[in-house]
Amino acid sequence: MQRISKHRTGKRIQKLMAERGITVREMQEQMELESAQAVYKWIHGQALPTTENMLMIARILNVPMEELILTEDDGEWKKEWNRMHPHIFLAYYLYLDDPVRRADAERFSVLMEDIRQEREMSVAAKSVEKVFVRNTENICNRL
Repeated sequence: MQRISKHRTGKRIQKLMAERGITVREMQEQMELESAQAVYKWIHGQALPTTENMLMIARILNVPMEELILTEDDGEWKKEWNRMHPHIFLAYYLYLDDPVRRADAERFSVLMEDIRQEREMSVAAKSVEKVFVRNTENICNRL
């Protein structure tokens, strides 16, 4: 079960506020809070905003609410998602206009189809998959 990280969520809110030039005092005023103490608790990871406050923060920062919430294991989730959805990453990979990457992606696509048909991974396919997953992680980390 994934747990919401107070610290990471707070840092995310703080980062988005800084990117948009919104101060703690401005956030407090826009949310009509009595004091800025709650905002400070959120950005320092001491507490999480209520659902209603999270929605207000998302609207003020002009982002989806889901973008504010970070879990304790987001890195692991990304890796697992990339493993489970190689076709989506493959589409992104093919989108890059690089002939070498395109050829690699096409070879990987052929290997994946063979794997699906045979239902068993060969040693070579596992090796290619490891390289592909590593490349996926590197590109996703740059996004």
